[in-house]
Amino acid sequence: MNEFDKAVKSLGISKKYQKGEVIFNAQEKANGFFYVESGEVRVYKMDEKGREVEVVRLGPGDFLGEAIVFVSSEFPFFAQAVKDSRVLFFDKTTILLEMEREPSIAKFFVSLLARKCVVLSRRVESLGLLTIRQRLI
Repeated sequence: MNEFDKAVKSLGISKKYQKGEVIFNAQEKANGFFYVESGEVRVYKMDEKGREVEVVRLGPGDFLGEAIVFVSSEFPFFAQAVKDSRVLFFDKTTILLEMEREPSIAKFFVSLLARKCVVLSRRVESLGLLTIRQRLI
């Protein structure tokens, strides 16, 4: 991601997770978000009976939980390393202060969130408006 320059990257704290290690649990305090540098992370929901539904798999270059920290105090899902993974953790307080101090940082994260909104909007469209044939194509 060419926008993910040194200024943004320098705000993150590098963390390593081994295959199978939980990055965070549902209802855990969302005090930051993540950027996958290497490896693979699965995001999933679990019901009271322990049944899981995978929401998404993320790889290098993907952000995880960035929208949640701006609108909620806790994560609504689980995240687990599928492979040995290295991520950058971005502390919510640090990012909010840096966004006030440096408009280009704020612009980067607004752009990131806007792109995610467009992707999610397209997913909803494909699920609700396209025929089964169109979705398969």
